[in-house]
Amino acid sequence: MQRSTIRSIVLTALLLILATTASAGGWAVITIQSLPEYLVAGKPATMTFLIRQHGRTLADMNASLSAAGSNGLSAKGVVTRTGNPGEYKAVLSVPQPGDWTIRIDADLGESNLRPIRAIGEGDPAPAPLGEVVRGEHLFLAKGCVNCHINKEVAARNLVPAGPELTGKKYPPDFLKKFLADPAGTMGKSAEGFDMPDLNLSKIEIDAIAAFINRDRSIKY
Repeated sequence: MQRSTIRSIVLTALLLILATTASAGGWAVITIQSLPEYLVAGKPATMTFLIRQHGRTLADMNASLSAAGSNGLSAKGVVTRTGNPGEYKAVLSVPQPGDWTIRIDADLGESNLRPIRAIGEGDPAPAPLGEVVRGEHLFLAKGCVNCHINKEVAARNLVPAGPELTGKKYPPDFLKKFLADPAGTMGKSAEGFDMPDLNLSKIEIDAIAAFINRDRSIKY
């Protein structure tokens, strides 16, 4: 069987899976707009996030935020809609210092996040995250892993709608340009292209690019 025929069969099967998933109610990607590098125990932290149905369309859904601590404690955030389509504000206060894993749940999706350190009030701030580590946190917080399979991170992939990123590297300038303006970089008519603009800041773009293009021989 010719390689082009095999590719066509695989693409058709993938599109059928996506269509079936969408008709069954679909899926949603949660994108955290403001991810704190650390928390202060007993002090409220405010986060905003977006919910995109099928990874693109901003949609209002039921949403909740909770946090599980490494000390066995838990905390629940207060989530409200901002009034903008698909946008939410969450206020969270964790009771004790330690590592806390924040989780956001929506009707059609859930977040994947790395643990965040909480310090005691008056304690010195922890050292800033390195760019590659920050990039991994953002890769999860921005919902990249929901559409891109990456076996180098422990997180659940929803739909393999984008290219697999396991072990991949890209020209840095092109990657940063793409992250800043996906449609403008690839062209809206590009076959199979459908990534939304996440309105990433330059710092976020640099960090995500550093994570994707990192030297795999180094342990970060």
